[in-house]
Amino acid sequence: MTTVIDAALVGDSHASIMIKSGEATGLEFKRAIAAASPNFVGAEFVTGQDGRVDFQLSQLRRDDGFYGADRTERFARKAAKLNVLFRQAFALKLPIYANVGMTAIHFVRDITTAAQANGQDGTLISAKIARATAEDYIADYLQFYQTLVRMAPRVTCVFGPTRFLPENRHIWMAYDGVISERLTGMGIRILDLRGRFGDDRMLLDPRYYKSPNDDLVHANDQWGLEMIEAIRQDMTEATSGMALAHKT
Repeated sequence: MTTVIDAALVGDSHASIMIKSGEATGLEFKRAIAAASPNFVGAEFVTGQDGRVDFQLSQLRRDDGFYGADRTERFARKAAKLNVLFRQAFALKLPIYANVGMTAIHFVRDITTAAQANGQDGTLISAKIARATAEDYIADYLQFYQTLVRMAPRVTCVFGPTRFLPENRHIWMAYDGVISERLTGMGIRILDLRGRFGDDRMLLDPRYYKSPNDDLVHANDQWGLEMIEAIRQDMTEATSGMALAHKT
């Protein structure tokens, strides 16, 4: 028997783990909108004169000279599928749960690698500098979420798995803090489950590591299933709260 969660889940490979884990146990979102993270980096929604909103890849993902024709064609096909799903979610007025930009792994790698390229120790980057850099790093994500807020009745963001190296924790947390503050300022709720799945430092509990062949980035199917169950509970509580508010 399948239980449908009356919401859309929008996200990257971590969202894909949630979707597959839920489907294996009969839990499905009304719309599941997931793709590898490069599909969302620099992506935007464009509103035409007819008012229709279309999802578009960043210009870079459409550059044959950079990626090659075969890869840009794959990006284009995926974008077309995402566009259809977004249109459906918007038309159905579904609340949205999203994790786009909510995992700091790429930011941490980019900022520390850049420091190392300049002969510096990336782990010595201060939290203050990390926060300032994160402000610029998330600009495209904020534009993406502005459209979600405009088109959906409610948007809630969830973090991906926190899998930092101990020496990089302050950089990871700086990113999480910045994106949380900016999204909250846009009226987006943050369903913060990092403590539930991690230790007192927010680091993902080893029982959620993938086994075998852990990639040090993703979490396992158990994490995905428990995330889905937490979202389902949050949906139930949010719906009950709105119903109560309507009665009063």
